[in-house]
Amino acid sequence: MLLDDYLKQKGMRLYIFAEKVGIDRSTLYKSRSAKRKVSAAVAEKIEKATGGQVTRMEAMFPEMYAEKNDDGSEQYKLRYE
Repeated sequence: MLLDDYLKQKGMRLYIFAEKVGIDRSTLYKSRSAKRKVSAAVAEKIEKATGGQVTRMEAMFPEMYAEKNDDGSEQYKLRYE
């Protein structure tokens, strides 16, 4: 599960999650806007905070877990370039 999906499921805002987990909120906001990937240490915190619902791999490499649209294009929840 991608972090955006987890937050939506829990009805939680990104900045609240960041504060709860002890991650600088700008790190997560930058990862959403494709300006920065999360580090392995941050990905581990995300995995632990979500009880494994968002894995380290999903946090670090969301492009590998992109959803396919009906037209075959990929849709990313978190976008990296």
